[in-house]
Amino acid sequence: MNLAIDFFAFPLILYAVNETAYFIGRRIIFRNGNTLFGIYSSFPDYTNMWFKTFDLTVGLFLVAYVEELVYRRYLYSLIAYITKNNTLAIVLQALIFGCCHITGGKANMFSATIFGLLAGLFYHRKKSLVPLIWGHYVTNFIKFS
Repeated sequence: MNLAIDFFAFPLILYAVNETAYFIGRRIIFRNGNTLFGIYSSFPDYTNMWFKTFDLTVGLFLVAYVEELVYRRYLYSLIAYITKNNTLAIVLQALIFGCCHITGGKANMFSATIFGLLAGLFYHRKKSLVPLIWGHYVTNFIKFS
């Protein structure tokens, strides 16, 4: 039962929290504009459907895999080892994760930080990346498709 919750329910919870945080960021916190320093990016508009399909499947999976590996496994572990403080490690890795999503605008940066906090808490408790990678992929796939 626990594995089923981790693998199936947690990605949906991550997606729901991410979308809620994006809505709050876009509609309430950053009402005067979403862009930061004039930087804004979005998923490209592909003319080649095969390339878009490849990018939405393999590309987004690789992004989810690498980001979870870097931010949750390595960065969280490094900060926790150096500071001997798991709470600080969760917060710092989430803030860095959010800042690295600056190109999506302030609301995206805010929702990525919230996503990073939730993912960091999950990783701290379960020490498993598989549900996080799956949740990250599902979130990106729904957002970009």
